[in-house]
Amino acid sequence: MSESPQALYERLLTLGVCELELARAGRLEELAACQYARAEIMRALPGTPPPEVRRVLEQCLVIERHLEAELRSARGAVLDALAEVRHAQRAAAGYTPVRERLRLVNADA
Repeated sequence: MSESPQALYERLLTLGVCELELARAGRLEELAACQYARAEIMRALPGTPPPEVRRVLEQCLVIERHLEAELRSARGAVLDALAEVRHAQRAAAGYTPVRERLRLVNADA
């Protein structure tokens, strides 16, 4: 017995809410795992949504926009953290001892 289109769209909305909660909690690995479930639901949806699911689709769109904002914010935080690591690496490199330079030409030859 297959689900009704309405039930599939409701599942999609529920999954979107779950994804948003995971993103807000910073649980990005679990969020990535949700992509498989989303793809499964999307494959089961009809080509053209029935008119009675309009409200659910509008809610899905709102959730999707919030999710995108959360992911942009998380991406920015990761990029900022990487910049700090690079800065710390450059600072630490300034404290490493100067090594004798390798001779590129053998003067004895």
